[in-house]
Amino acid sequence: MLKKIIAALMALMLLAGSALAEENWYLEKGLALAGRLGALAADEGYLQVYTASPDIADAALAFSQSDLSAPISAKMLILPDDEVSKSIVRMAVSASGGSLSDAATEQLARGLPTMLVSALNARQSQTWLALSSVLGTGESYLQPEAFTPGVLALEYPECAVAVAFSYSGEGIVSAHAAPAPSGMLDGILEALDGELPRSVGALLKSLIQDVPLE
Repeated sequence: MLKKIIAALMALMLLAGSALAEENWYLEKGLALAGRLGALAADEGYLQVYTASPDIADAALAFSQSDLSAPISAKMLILPDDEVSKSIVRMAVSASGGSLSDAATEQLARGLPTMLVSALNARQSQTWLALSSVLGTGESYLQPEAFTPGVLALEYPECAVAVAFSYSGEGIVSAHAAPAPSGMLDGILEALDGELPRSVGALLKSLIQDVPLE
């Protein structure tokens, strides 16, 4: 079901298109959350609260050694607005013979950016999936002008950080950051392999926009 929702979302994005507004706002919030991820990864006491696994501790140590204040690139996949996302969810569920309440539709629509990141991390190792769960962190903000939901990918030499920006309430938006594999936006497209024609996948890559680092 998740893949059907994501596939419908991606297909509609080809028709809708959108421009990234206020790049510095997304980058500012993303870098702040990335810094928090690094601090949590380096905190042995914090990790011990959640896990006793030495594999996760080693993965966290490796992650914490990256300078998360200095990404080598930043890109963002812009998603449709709230009402369009709700329409996508309804169409995908209806195509599967199901139905949703208004509350469930809204919950799924608002969660689409986080779903994309979760779907990507679920394709990695169990250790990586656990690490992304332990270190995942978020924050809520007053909704800035011209806000659009999406996924910001902060790329570093050895890793990446994914930041999912979503609507969360009237005039409130949220951002959730988690460790991600390098080349994560390409990974999202690969995760949809078989769900969309190759030509559509190629067009989707053009919807991933660069975010200036300065």
